[in-house]
Amino acid sequence: MPSSILSSGPLSGWPAATPDPFLFVVYHNDRFPPGDSKMQAPRRGNGADFDPGAAYRMYHGDRVPGFPQHPHRGFETVTATIDGVIDHSDSHGNAGRYGGGDLQWMTAGAGVVHGEMFPLVNAEAENFCRFFQIWLNLPAKDKMTEPRFAMHWAEEVVKLEAPGGGRLTLFAGAFEAPWSGGERAALPPCPKSYAAEPANDVAVWHVRLPAGAEMELPASKLGAGVNRWMYQIEGDAYSVDGQPFAGKKLLKLDASKTTSLKNPAAAPKEPSEMSVKELKAAIAERGLGKKASLFTEKSELAALLAAEPGAAPGSVEFLVLQGKPIGEPVAQHGPFVMNTQREIQQAFADYRETEFGGWPWPDNAMVFPREKGRFSLLDGVETYPPPSKEAGKEEL
Repeated sequence: MPSSILSSGPLSGWPAATPDPFLFVVYHNDRFPPGDSKMQAPRRGNGADFDPGAAYRMYHGDRVPGFPQHPHRGFETVTATIDGVIDHSDSHGNAGRYGGGDLQWMTAGAGVVHGEMFPLVNAEAENFCRFFQIWLNLPAKDKMTEPRFAMHWAEEVVKLEAPGGGRLTLFAGAFEAPWSGGERAALPPCPKSYAAEPANDVAVWHVRLPAGAEMELPASKLGAGVNRWMYQIEGDAYSVDGQPFAGKKLLKLDASKTTSLKNPAAAPKEPSEMSVKELKAAIAERGLGKKASLFTEKSELAALLAAEPGAAPGSVEFLVLQGKPIGEPVAQHGPFVMNTQREIQQAFADYRETEFGGWPWPDNAMVFPREKGRFSLLDGVETYPPPSKEAGKEEL
């Protein structure tokens, strides 16, 4: 079978390059400490804390990590969570707390101000946080559309289980393979999203392969007219179309061809099967040495490793972005993305004049009470996640 790899290179950091119609992608992976009584971190942020070598980053937050209120115009934000909690608030009075597999879709359109904070809701243990934020462009005809907001709960997000234990989370787009039970479609995005039109074949897939698992990504129905890029985000050794790779890579793929992924690692032992030495080594690899120092018994160490969220030992994970190019000029300045510099200047003028509706919240870095739980406030109506279809099932 001919290889689908067009090119490959190191994935040296985030944000990473993206293909048209995408503008931006970042993978957040933070091991936040236990929160204090105000869900704050023990250290103060400096307003621009993005140290990739740190266990966690404060970003633009002061004491609560995150991104206090800031404006957007001309594109969409897609926030796809894996672990952790995010508090959303915006200039239209919408809000939410989401995470653990939830997906938030926000069409900024003509303009919106929002904040994204990571409150440290767990006071007794670390607050692990993993998610993708993706910016999807809007074509010129839709850049000034009315802002829209949608929340897709983890209980409803489509997850496909492949033979051998692989899993694909369908955050956007469609997927069809011999094992998927026919074509499966993600929950619908906002109405004016570029992803709302099937002819654009926009897809956002999160793939996890445990040791020994493999999976095929089917060719796009639009063939080579679609851009498909794949980011290897967790794990070490893996193969793509039979070609071995090691370390984080960005691969540009030919969407007209099937892509074969494989994790060649031997299946790791279950924590209960490991020796104390093996448990301590695995715990150290996961950055849990400080927590492990509280335990001495083998059973306690095994329980710690088994309960820890995050990428499973030995697993490999990928993010796939796909879509038909918009093919229009892109003029970008910070949080505004238009087609011309004149439109960018107008965006700044409009923001200075209107503040895109103003900020209705008492804090620029708005967080909700620790006991609030997951919720979505849209147009004055508060809703909550549905009951889990599989109680106790671990979400990606």
